[in-house]
Amino acid sequence: MPKFYTYSTSIKKELENKKIKPILFYEIPFNILYVVKNISPFIFNIIIKWYFLYILHYVKKNNIKEIFIIRGRFIPVDILKDFMKKNEIKIKVYQWDSFQNNPNAINLSSIIKEFYSFDFSDCEKYKLSYLPLFYSKYCEPPQNNSKIYFVSFIGSYHGDRYKKLITLKETLKEKNLFIYLYLSPLVYIKMLINGKAPNLKNIRFRKLSYEKMLEKTSQSTYVIDLQSEKQTGITIRTYEALAMGCKVYSTNKNIESEFPNTDMVEYIQDLSKINFHEPTLKNKRKMTHDIKKYSISNWLKHLGY
Repeated sequence: MPKFYTYSTSIKKELENKKIKPILFYEIPFNILYVVKNISPFIFNIIIKWYFLYILHYVKKNNIKEIFIIRGRFIPVDILKDFMKKNEIKIKVYQWDSFQNNPNAINLSSIIKEFYSFDFSDCEKYKLSYLPLFYSKYCEPPQNNSKIYFVSFIGSYHGDRYKKLITLKETLKEKNLFIYLYLSPLVYIKMLINGKAPNLKNIRFRKLSYEKMLEKTSQSTYVIDLQSEKQTGITIRTYEALAMGCKVYSTNKNIESEFPNTDMVEYIQDLSKINFHEPTLKNKRKMTHDIKKYSISNWLKHLGY
């Protein structure tokens, strides 16, 4: 499982609430390995192979009957396939990334039958089971309903997000916005060398904590969701924002099919042409009820837990 914000521990705790005792292994044992991967892929692959063999040894030694894989970006598929032949084990996979971003998932899907994904295109192309993402129990509407920000966006720097957000800031320069665009310092240095670095005042070199991210989202009337060009699934931030009572404007054309018949979400193509308007009280109340089916508890229930 990837170590991404607190989602891994939230899933573990929710499984424990269901009287299941999971053993959690992260996708890589140490974050420093991402640096090793860039310097020497050969050494990285050796370490990953050793780490995965250790996990499988632990599974066999402790007579574990089921493995739940989330993403599985670096799993050596040949080793897993051989293990499956020699051991009676049930394996499920969930992809919260696209196959385009995680090509190893294509190999995993060829050997594992119970395979779920949040990505519409991947589900259609590879005949996977569609399962949308979730929101955690920490996503609750603010009790005092105080909104500080007119619009917020929190995310990483990639694609054309930077240009779109600069356009949004210029269009809404008289409004109170919260824009937090994260960029890795190493990536920024590379961009600087190539003469393509963005303005420093518009980016951040540290990720916002999960707690602070939820706080800023709950204080926003509207939330902007900018779809990755390599994904077609609805982002986890969308469900979190809706669970906290925010209206979402998204560049993902699938958002209105996932949430039909409501003005709590809107598909947008051009951020400079958004017609911001409050959803009706009826739709706000309806969303408070409807969004519950996307809770982390129901997500795990769909997976058989």
